[in-house]
Amino acid sequence: ETFLNEKWDKDNTKTVKEELSTQISIIGENLTIRRFEKLSSPNGLVYDYVHAGGKIGVLVAIETNVVNDAIKEKWEYTYVAPTTGTGTGTGAQSVSCTAGTCQLVAGVSGLLSRIASGKVYQAANEAAWSDKCLTFAVAHANMLKTGASCTGARAASGNCKTAYSGQTVMGLNNYLKKVYTQLKAGKAVIIQVTGGGSGGSLAGYNRHYVLAVGYKTGADENNLRASDFYYVDSWDGTMQQLADAPGSGRALCRNAGAGQKCNATADTYWMGTI
Repeated sequence: ETFLNEKWDKDNTKTVKEELSTQISIIGENLTIRRFEKLSSPNGLVYDYVHAGGKIGVLVAIETNVVNDAIKEKWEYTYVAPTTGTGTGTGAQSVSCTAGTCQLVAGVSGLLSRIASGKVYQAANEAAWSDKCLTFAVAHANMLKTGASCTGARAASGNCKTAYSGQTVMGLNNYLKKVYTQLKAGKAVIIQVTGGGSGGSLAGYNRHYVLAVGYKTGADENNLRASDFYYVDSWDGTMQQLADAPGSGRALCRNAGAGQKCNATADTYWMGTI
Protein backbone atom coordinates (compact mmCIF):
# COMPACT_ATOMS: atom_id res chain seq x y z
CA GLU A 1 0.00 0.00 0.00
CA THR A 2 2.90 2.35 0.75
CA PHE A 3 4.32 1.75 -2.73
CA LEU A 4 0.93 2.37 -4.38
CA ASN A 5 0.74 5.77 -2.68
CA GLU A 6 4.18 6.86 -3.93
CA LYS A 7 4.45 9.46 -6.72
CA TRP A 8 4.41 8.07 -10.26
CA ASP A 9 7.88 8.66 -11.72
CA LYS A 10 6.67 9.77 -15.18
CA ASP A 11 4.10 12.23 -13.78
CA ASN A 12 4.51 13.28 -10.16
CA THR A 13 1.02 14.77 -10.04
CA LYS A 14 -0.25 11.16 -9.92
CA THR A 15 0.35 8.24 -7.58
CA VAL A 16 1.33 4.73 -8.64
CA LYS A 17 -2.19 3.61 -7.74
CA GLU A 18 -3.76 6.26 -9.99
CA GLU A 19 -1.51 5.32 -12.94
CA LEU A 20 -2.35 1.65 -12.38
CA SER A 21 -6.04 2.53 -12.61
CA THR A 22 -5.34 4.45 -15.85
CA GLN A 23 -3.58 1.45 -17.41
CA ILE A 24 -6.44 -0.86 -16.39
CA SER A 25 -8.90 1.40 -18.22
CA ILE A 26 -6.66 1.45 -21.32
CA ILE A 27 -6.22 -2.31 -21.75
CA GLY A 28 -9.55 -3.37 -20.26
CA GLU A 29 -8.00 -6.01 -17.99
CA ASN A 30 -7.42 -6.01 -14.26
CA LEU A 31 -3.84 -5.44 -13.08
CA THR A 32 -2.30 -5.86 -9.65
CA ILE A 33 1.19 -5.22 -8.33
CA ARG A 34 2.04 -8.25 -6.20
CA ARG A 35 5.68 -7.50 -5.54
CA PHE A 36 8.37 -5.02 -6.48
CA GLU A 37 12.07 -4.39 -6.10
CA LYS A 38 13.92 -1.09 -6.18
CA LEU A 39 17.08 -1.00 -8.30
CA SER A 40 19.80 1.55 -7.60
CA SER A 41 23.29 2.28 -8.91
CA PRO A 42 25.31 4.35 -6.40
CA ASN A 43 28.19 4.68 -8.89
CA GLY A 44 26.18 5.54 -11.99
CA LEU A 45 22.56 5.52 -13.07
CA VAL A 46 19.56 3.25 -13.64
CA TYR A 47 18.33 3.37 -17.24
CA ASP A 48 14.90 2.19 -18.41
CA TYR A 49 13.61 1.29 -21.84
CA VAL A 50 10.72 -0.58 -23.43
CA HIS A 51 10.92 -2.86 -26.46
CA ALA A 52 8.98 -5.62 -28.27
CA GLY A 53 6.29 -3.12 -29.21
CA GLY A 54 5.82 -1.94 -25.63
CA LYS A 55 5.46 -5.44 -24.17
CA ILE A 56 8.74 -5.75 -22.26
CA GLY A 57 10.15 -3.21 -19.82
CA VAL A 58 13.82 -3.35 -18.81
CA LEU A 59 15.88 -1.68 -16.07
CA VAL A 60 19.66 -1.57 -16.42
CA ALA A 61 22.05 -0.54 -13.64
CA ILE A 62 24.99 1.29 -15.26
CA GLU A 63 28.26 2.08 -13.52
CA THR A 64 29.90 5.33 -14.68
CA ASN A 65 31.67 8.24 -13.02
CA VAL A 66 29.85 10.72 -15.29
CA VAL A 67 26.06 11.03 -15.37
CA ASN A 68 24.61 13.49 -17.90
CA ASP A 69 22.30 13.59 -20.93
CA ALA A 70 25.15 12.66 -23.29
CA ILE A 71 25.81 9.47 -21.33
CA LYS A 72 22.10 8.63 -21.29
CA GLU A 73 21.82 9.11 -25.04
CA LYS A 74 24.60 6.55 -25.60
CA TRP A 75 22.01 4.01 -24.52
CA GLU A 76 19.76 4.85 -27.44
CA TYR A 77 18.18 1.63 -28.68
CA THR A 78 16.56 0.31 -31.81
CA TYR A 79 12.81 0.48 -31.35
CA VAL A 80 10.14 -1.23 -33.45
CA ALA A 81 6.59 -0.02 -32.96
CA PRO A 82 3.56 -2.10 -33.97
CA THR A 83 2.27 -0.98 -37.37
CA THR A 84 -0.53 -1.90 -39.71
CA GLY A 85 1.94 -2.28 -42.57
CA THR A 86 -0.44 -0.39 -44.87
CA GLY A 87 -2.09 3.01 -45.11
CA THR A 88 0.13 6.09 -45.11
CA GLY A 89 2.89 4.53 -43.01
CA THR A 90 6.19 3.38 -44.43
CA GLY A 91 5.89 -0.01 -42.69
CA ALA A 92 9.63 0.13 -42.01
CA GLN A 93 11.41 -0.85 -38.82
CA SER A 94 13.12 1.83 -36.76
CA VAL A 95 16.65 2.74 -37.69
CA SER A 96 19.42 2.16 -35.20
CA CYS A 97 20.98 5.35 -33.90
CA THR A 98 23.88 5.49 -31.46
CA ALA A 99 26.06 8.33 -30.22
CA GLY A 100 28.72 7.34 -32.76
CA THR A 101 26.45 7.65 -35.81
CA CYS A 102 24.05 10.47 -34.98
CA GLN A 103 23.30 13.29 -32.58
CA LEU A 104 19.85 13.19 -31.01
CA VAL A 105 17.94 15.75 -28.98
CA ALA A 106 18.11 14.71 -25.32
CA GLY A 107 15.30 12.38 -24.24
CA VAL A 108 14.47 10.69 -27.55
CA SER A 109 14.84 7.15 -26.18
CA GLY A 110 12.40 7.92 -23.37
CA LEU A 111 10.03 9.54 -25.86
CA LEU A 112 9.93 6.39 -28.03
CA SER A 113 9.22 4.32 -24.93
CA ARG A 114 6.31 6.54 -23.86
CA ILE A 115 4.92 6.66 -27.41
CA ALA A 116 4.83 2.85 -27.43
CA SER A 117 3.33 2.38 -23.98
CA GLY A 118 0.69 5.09 -24.52
CA LYS A 119 0.01 4.14 -28.17
CA VAL A 120 0.52 7.78 -29.15
CA TYR A 121 0.62 7.33 -32.92
CA GLN A 122 -1.94 7.31 -35.70
CA ALA A 123 -1.91 3.63 -36.63
CA ALA A 124 -2.78 2.56 -33.07
CA ASN A 125 -5.87 4.72 -32.83
CA GLU A 126 -9.38 4.78 -34.24
CA ALA A 127 -10.03 5.73 -37.85
CA ALA A 128 -11.01 9.25 -36.77
CA TRP A 129 -7.33 9.93 -36.05
CA SER A 130 -5.96 8.48 -39.29
CA ASP A 131 -5.45 11.92 -40.85
CA LYS A 132 -4.30 13.75 -37.71
CA CYS A 133 -0.55 13.51 -38.31
CA LEU A 134 0.08 17.12 -37.21
CA THR A 135 -1.81 16.51 -33.95
CA PHE A 136 0.44 13.55 -33.13
CA ALA A 137 3.64 15.32 -34.26
CA VAL A 138 2.82 18.23 -31.90
CA ALA A 139 2.03 15.74 -29.12
CA HIS A 140 5.41 14.04 -29.66
CA ALA A 141 7.18 17.42 -29.52
CA ASN A 142 5.43 18.29 -26.27
CA MET A 143 6.14 14.88 -24.73
CA LEU A 144 9.83 15.26 -25.62
CA LYS A 145 10.06 18.80 -24.25
CA THR A 146 8.19 18.20 -20.99
CA GLY A 147 8.83 14.50 -20.35
CA ALA A 148 5.07 13.98 -20.10
CA SER A 149 3.29 10.68 -20.65
CA CYS A 150 -0.07 10.47 -22.36
CA THR A 151 -2.24 8.14 -24.41
CA GLY A 152 -3.19 8.18 -28.07
CA ALA A 153 -6.82 8.87 -27.26
CA ARG A 154 -5.72 12.15 -25.61
CA ALA A 155 -3.30 13.30 -28.30
CA ALA A 156 -5.25 16.53 -28.71
CA SER A 157 -5.76 17.21 -24.99
CA GLY A 158 -4.22 17.02 -21.52
CA ASN A 159 -0.47 16.50 -21.23
CA CYS A 160 -0.20 15.99 -24.99
CA LYS A 161 -1.78 19.18 -26.27
CA THR A 162 0.16 22.42 -26.68
CA ALA A 163 0.39 25.42 -28.98
CA TYR A 164 2.90 25.50 -31.83
CA SER A 165 4.15 28.08 -34.29
CA GLY A 166 4.95 27.43 -37.94
CA GLN A 167 6.93 29.21 -40.63
CA THR A 168 7.57 28.82 -44.34
CA VAL A 169 11.22 28.92 -45.40
CA MET A 170 12.44 29.71 -48.91
CA GLY A 171 15.12 27.45 -50.42
CA LEU A 172 16.10 23.89 -49.51
CA ASN A 173 19.61 24.74 -48.27
CA ASN A 174 18.30 27.53 -46.07
CA TYR A 175 15.57 25.26 -44.72
CA LEU A 176 17.90 22.36 -43.86
CA LYS A 177 20.30 24.74 -42.11
CA LYS A 178 17.45 26.15 -39.99
CA VAL A 179 16.34 22.63 -38.99
CA TYR A 180 19.94 21.66 -38.24
CA THR A 181 20.49 24.78 -36.10
CA GLN A 182 17.38 24.03 -34.05
CA LEU A 183 18.40 20.40 -33.49
CA LYS A 184 21.97 21.38 -32.62
CA ALA A 185 20.51 23.68 -29.95
CA GLY A 186 18.58 20.70 -28.52
CA LYS A 187 15.16 21.60 -29.94
CA ALA A 188 13.08 19.15 -31.96
CA VAL A 189 11.37 20.46 -35.12
CA ILE A 190 8.06 19.51 -36.73
CA ILE A 191 8.61 19.12 -40.48
CA GLN A 192 6.44 18.41 -43.52
CA VAL A 193 7.29 15.24 -45.47
CA THR A 194 5.75 12.92 -48.05
CA GLY A 195 2.85 10.79 -46.89
CA GLY A 196 0.69 8.41 -48.88
CA GLY A 197 1.29 8.30 -52.63
CA SER A 198 3.64 6.91 -55.24
CA GLY A 199 5.99 7.82 -58.07
CA GLY A 200 9.08 9.98 -58.44
CA SER A 201 7.32 13.37 -58.36
CA LEU A 202 6.34 15.16 -55.16
CA ALA A 203 2.98 15.98 -56.74
CA GLY A 204 2.07 12.30 -56.35
CA TYR A 205 2.27 12.42 -52.54
CA ASN A 206 0.08 13.77 -49.77
CA ARG A 207 1.70 15.91 -47.09
CA HIS A 208 2.53 14.35 -43.72
CA TYR A 209 3.92 15.81 -40.49
CA VAL A 210 6.68 14.23 -38.37
CA LEU A 211 9.10 15.33 -35.63
CA ALA A 212 12.77 15.81 -36.57
CA VAL A 213 14.87 14.71 -33.58
CA GLY A 214 18.48 14.36 -34.76
CA TYR A 215 21.13 14.45 -37.45
CA LYS A 216 24.11 12.42 -38.61
CA THR A 217 27.35 12.79 -36.71
CA GLY A 218 29.74 14.81 -38.86
CA ALA A 219 27.03 16.33 -41.08
CA ASP A 220 28.39 19.35 -42.96
CA GLU A 221 26.12 22.26 -42.05
CA ASN A 222 27.12 24.04 -45.26
CA ASN A 223 26.23 21.07 -47.46
CA LEU A 224 23.29 19.36 -45.76
CA ARG A 225 21.07 16.69 -47.33
CA ALA A 226 17.66 15.49 -46.22
CA SER A 227 19.17 12.08 -45.46
CA ASP A 228 21.33 13.72 -42.78
CA PHE A 229 18.25 13.92 -40.53
CA TYR A 230 16.28 11.52 -38.30
CA TYR A 231 12.64 11.84 -37.33
CA VAL A 232 9.92 10.20 -35.23
CA ASP A 233 7.01 9.23 -37.48
CA SER A 234 3.56 10.30 -36.29
CA TRP A 235 2.06 7.37 -38.20
CA ASP A 236 3.67 4.44 -36.35
CA GLY A 237 5.91 5.95 -33.66
CA THR A 238 9.17 4.66 -35.14
CA MET A 239 12.37 6.63 -35.59
CA GLN A 240 13.42 6.84 -39.24
CA GLN A 241 15.96 8.51 -41.51
CA LEU A 242 14.74 10.99 -44.13
CA ALA A 243 15.13 10.07 -47.79
CA ASP A 244 16.66 12.44 -50.34
CA ALA A 245 13.93 11.71 -52.89
CA PRO A 246 10.35 10.40 -52.80
CA GLY A 247 9.83 6.71 -53.43
CA SER A 248 12.63 5.44 -51.19
CA GLY A 249 11.14 6.59 -47.91
CA ARG A 250 9.67 9.79 -46.51
CA ALA A 251 11.23 12.79 -48.29
CA LEU A 252 10.77 16.49 -47.64
CA CYS A 253 7.47 17.83 -48.94
CA ARG A 254 7.58 21.22 -50.61
CA ASN A 255 5.05 23.40 -48.84
CA ALA A 256 1.57 22.16 -49.62
CA GLY A 257 -0.18 25.35 -48.51
CA ALA A 258 -3.91 24.84 -48.20
CA GLY A 259 -3.91 21.69 -50.32
CA GLN A 260 -3.14 18.13 -49.30
CA LYS A 261 -0.63 17.33 -52.06
CA CYS A 262 3.06 18.22 -51.90
CA ASN A 263 4.01 20.99 -54.32
CA ALA A 264 6.15 19.76 -57.22
CA THR A 265 7.77 23.09 -58.07
CA ALA A 266 7.63 25.69 -55.29
CA ASP A 267 10.96 25.99 -53.45
CA THR A 268 9.33 26.57 -50.04
CA TYR A 269 9.30 24.31 -46.98
CA TRP A 270 7.38 24.33 -43.70
CA MET A 271 8.70 23.87 -40.15
CA GLY A 272 7.08 24.17 -36.74
CA THR A 273 8.22 24.47 -33.13
CA ILE A 274 6.54 24.50 -29.73
